Amino acid sequence: MPQSHPPALIAMCLVLLTSLSSPPSRAQTTDEKSRPSGPPIQKEDIPQAPALPSWSISEDARTLIANALKTGNYELAENTLTKLVEQYPKSPHILTFLARIFLMDNKPLNCSIAMKKAERVESLKEPDQFTLALCFVGMRKTDWASEEFVKLAQSNPKNALYPYWQGRIAYDNYAFESAVEKFNKALELDPGFTRAYDNLGLCYEGMSNNELALKYYERAVDLNRKQSPASPWPPLNYGTLLLRQGALDQAEPVLRESVALGPRLPQTHHQLGILLGKQKRFTDAADELKKAIELDPTYPEAHFTLAHVYRQLGEPARAEAELSIFQKLKQAPSQK
Repeated sequence: MPQSHPPALIAMCLVLLTSLSSPPSRAQTTDEKSRPSGPPIQKEDIPQAPALPSWSISEDARTLIANALKTGNYELAENTLTKLVEQYPKSPHILTFLARIFLMDNKPLNCSIAMKKAERVESLKEPDQFTLALCFVGMRKTDWASEEFVKLAQSNPKNALYPYWQGRIAYDNYAFESAVEKFNKALELDPGFTRAYDNLGLCYEGMSNNELALKYYERAVDLNRKQSPASPWPPLNYGTLLLRQGALDQAEPVLRESVALGPRLPQTHHQLGILLGKQKRFTDAADELKKAIELDPTYPEAHFTLAHVYRQLGEPARAEAELSIFQKLKQAPSQK
């Protein structure tokens, strides 16, 4: 029998199931531009869609989906799969495959709808349960996500990923001690779990124990350098704390490492811009901050920092313009 879920979720999904026949973007919420308190769901967190299974679909559809995924055209893949769902509404395999694509495309609500529709046909397998839990994380439905991770941890007690995610949820709810317990449990199961060390650093920083935070960040950075691909988050978190402590010479190479690993991540450019500003290298700082804003024009802190840098460069008009943007972004209603 399919596992039960909160009545509110079931009601919501039943109302929204018909949205699978509409363009996927219309069913998506606008929560995605909000920044969580910790690192967001990262690419390595998401179960990647497997190779196309041997469905009884036309060769044209199969080729279209394969090429769309190869080129990163998720919307085309989603639309093609949505049409297949209409033709084969009782195929859980097509629905779960579509759900994976939605999550890869940062559309957690669409993902949850597809997964719930698949679950009505047959019970979800472990990878699909995990995908559903990540959908709930992306939707900020942490109670629902917690229930899924508890079930997954109980059914798979040797998998470090599930206590790790329980720790992530606890951290985002400011339950730092509980989060520390879960991350340590993950490390018992997998002593080389880089992200668990990184998140322990976040927890201890949240508890104002910077000595322990630096210890765990440094360990995460060391392990991260041995991974391929490496993540920009461990050096970003480590460098940011060093920057806050005024250790600018130590922070700079670490923050540059985070920029090199995450050139499309606006936070890396923002923190490097702050550091360069503190070093009075204002022209270089402005360049980094403008990169952060180019990547995310709705990043209020980057506009605020750039306003300060423009003042130091003797450009008051530009400073006022950036400060005005900052104030508008901070006053804008939260998209929830």
